[in-house]
Amino acid sequence: MASNRISISITAAASAGDAVQLEDFLGELDAAKHALIELDKQKSGTGKRTLTYNIVKLSYASPATVVLEAVPLRYRKGNPAAVVGSYISGMKAIKAGHIPEELGQDVVLALRRIGKQASRRIGEVVYSSNGESVQVTKGLDAMIEAILGPDEVVQGSMTGMLEMINIHNDANRFTIYPPAGPSRVDCRFRAAQTAKAIQGVGHNVCVKGQLRYKARDRFPYAVDVEDVEIYPPDNELPTLSDLRGAAPDITGNLTVEEFIERLRGDK
Repeated sequence: MASNRISISITAAASAGDAVQLEDFLGELDAAKHALIELDKQKSGTGKRTLTYNIVKLSYASPATVVLEAVPLRYRKGNPAAVVGSYISGMKAIKAGHIPEELGQDVVLALRRIGKQASRRIGEVVYSSNGESVQVTKGLDAMIEAILGPDEVVQGSMTGMLEMINIHNDANRFTIYPPAGPSRVDCRFRAAQTAKAIQGVGHNVCVKGQLRYKARDRFPYAVDVEDVEIYPPDNELPTLSDLRGAAPDITGNLTVEEFIERLRGDK
């Protein structure tokens, strides 16, 4: 029977001595949590997470090791073994030079974060489950980037709810959540657009600019923002009754039936 458990072992780099620093340990666990959650949301088919993770073992007997057990959230039907298994097999495939089709855009971006998290103070991180292990180093991010290839850039626009803005140290990024297509899109804006970006937080917006794709993806993962159009809240939009009588002479000398037929091209 497949196990729902995954072991994460972290070894300090030789230059850092035997001790794993707290921020490195927590950073690796947070990156792993993020990737597991994205994989869970993808496999659920609903875009919602179905699992949580309990710590069932924790040791510092060189290497520092934590064992997590995936368990279904209350009232959610999940597949813990499938998520844990795909996590290990997915990273092994990446190290072998390819990204499985089952790993969607959000999962791949989350796995890149694991590669970026590794620092000079971390020697290696080993993930293990069901007798399978994979060693991860800071080279994982470069491997993923090489497999994905360069960005494909096209001019266009994306619509969605603007959230999660970050202007700290001139990061100048916000995230939009489209109603269809990608679950979210990372948007990078210029300093001159900061006031408008802040104004758009919590609103549906149309972001125009250069859309960035990877060859394997149907949807963009990022936008280099050139303009932001902020839509009014739904409760401020006119209703059908508000529009009644707004253009009384729109049909001219035609009857309503003739006007509609002309619009349809029937005449």
